Amino acid sequence: MDDLYRRKDVHVALYLGFPLLICSIHYVWGLLRPDLVPWLTNEFGFVEIATMVILASTIFISLGCIYRTWNQNCPTLKLVIWILLLGSIYFLGEEASWGQHILYKLGWQPPYHLVDNNMQHEITIHNHADPILRFVFGLLPKHALTLFALVGGIIVPMIRRFSTVSSTVITHWAWPTWPCIPTCFLILVVTFPRKVLQNTWGSSEFLSQIPTIFTVHPGELKEALIALFIFFYQYSLYLRRKRLNTL
Repeated sequence: MDDLYRRKDVHVALYLGFPLLICSIHYVWGLLRPDLVPWLTNEFGFVEIATMVILASTIFISLGCIYRTWNQNCPTLKLVIWILLLGSIYFLGEEASWGQHILYKLGWQPPYHLVDNNMQHEITIHNHADPILRFVFGLLPKHALTLFALVGGIIVPMIRRFSTVSSTVITHWAWPTWPCIPTCFLILVVTFPRKVLQNTWGSSEFLSQIPTIFTVHPGELKEALIALFIFFYQYSLYLRRKRLNTL
């Protein structure tokens, strides 16, 4: 990959700093203040709020991408941008329960049929009581994004790092780039500590001696990292499209 292409990408301080910051706050703060673990890991805790902020930023960046490619003949790139935008809107809506908790404070009550079949009594689909809906709209996207983090976020950028393909080729543009690698690596390994502890020393006596932050399921942290991957993917597209004059 040419040096010009790399210089137009996300700054190293961002793509290394943000994922490490989120993980550090989650684990270090959880170790120092065990009483704050519920606030870090529960619904509308630090990690979930960070996820929503990241997704809102991605939506904003996506609009900039659409603006910069509006009059361009680049259907593949536009398709990627729109997929990331719509995915971020859905992701943010589900994380925020589509504004349900804010509307509660304003006196609004959701229709009975929207929350009665939800495991958390929210107007979300990924927590629906129907296992098929829960899989299609919850587990399947998460598994697909985890796989894409491996293939598209790690393997492809490493191959492209040494590629001789011109940075003006649209198929070269549409894939994630080098800055996505640290976040994608953390997506793949963030659940390992808990799995190792449970599968290797799974007795309740042993787990009771382990700091709580390492025994709580890191699902919210993984979702935050997935959101950050989407952000870096879209932000990279925005920066490269903004600074290069041709596709």
